[in-house]
Amino acid sequence: MDFDVMSMRESIPILVGDGVSESEMAFRFILFVGGSIAVIFLTNSLLKRISGDEKEKPVKDKYVNDLHKKWDRIVSIVSSIVLITILLILWNTDLSMSTPLFLVCSVFMILPILVQIGFERKYAANPNEYLYTISVMGLAGAVVLALLWILSPGF
Repeated sequence: MDFDVMSMRESIPILVGDGVSESEMAFRFILFVGGSIAVIFLTNSLLKRISGDEKEKPVKDKYVNDLHKKWDRIVSIVSSIVLITILLILWNTDLSMSTPLFLVCSVFMILPILVQIGFERKYAANPNEYLYTISVMGLAGAVVLALLWILSPGF
């Protein structure tokens, strides 16, 4: 694979806006990552307090049953393969990230979460457990999009 630095330098101003220095771009990236992590952590802890669920589930109890574990693995593997394939196609061609391609990538990123919500709704011991998952994922997605919108004028 040939990585062309000059074509990357030409495409970066499209993402962050014209007239943005490299240091400001790095600062925006740090703000985006740090802000996303902080807000997602804070909303997660706030929703846990509101719902009264203070106990964190261990990773092994992430699955509701064996069927959920099986489907989660299948969907996660297929989604990962599709996303890696799209990334490699974008990397090896001169295609740019368009809105339909962004939406396809978003669907494949959300698909494992939808499987988790579906199994939690149908099989979980607490019938309202899926509402917590929906609210956390919705707020996290809204925060990430808002931070992208604010910190990246070309988004």
